[in-house]
Amino acid sequence: MEKHKLIYKKRNIFEKNYKVNLLYLFHQKEVGKRLDKEENIMKKRTIKLISLLCVAVLAMGAFVGCGSKKADTAKTDDTKQEASKDTEKEETKDVADESESGEATSDGTIEGLLKTLEGEDAHMILSGVGDGWAPTAMVLLNDGTFYCLVDYAGQATVNFATGDWTENADGSITATGALYTDGSELDYEIAKNGDEYTTSLQIPDTETSVDLTGTVAE
Repeated sequence: MEKHKLIYKKRNIFEKNYKVNLLYLFHQKEVGKRLDKEENIMKKRTIKLISLLCVAVLAMGAFVGCGSKKADTAKTDDTKQEASKDTEKEETKDVADESESGEATSDGTIEGLLKTLEGEDAHMILSGVGDGWAPTAMVLLNDGTFYCLVDYAGQATVNFATGDWTENADGSITATGALYTDGSELDYEIAKNGDEYTTSLQIPDTETSVDLTGTVAE
């Protein structure tokens, strides 16, 4: 009888321990599931966070690239403006150089040639057209100097002679100087007939002579 009691007791202890072990194993399994779930949640959160960071980096890169492009565009526009200003300066300088060298521009007519002489401190301007194609003018300045211009058929207006002039006792004028092209000496006699003055001269590098007339400037 005692033996049966001992066996029954051991069996109870075994069953109790078995139940405890089962509960422990079930608990561990549940804990493991919970940990796996939390780990999955953390992974998803990490992936989401990384994705947001990537999007932020790409957006920042696009913003910086756009800013850089705008800066490059602005720099290019500034360069173009500077180039335009330099071109304007060069054109202004060319016009000034032409003025200083005695060259002017006209439309190929005597009216156009005379228009380029407006504003000159002139004592007298004598003008004429040689052979119907060469508007020509002799400008006597109040400082006692003179120069001659010819418009080669509207292609170029050239100062071809320069020098000094003096008024003679009979009212006529003598102009002496040199050709602008080769420096050879020249002598022009300007006759006076009432209020009108006349002279004749040869256009350089051509066989064309031109008669010039003019009056004293008012």
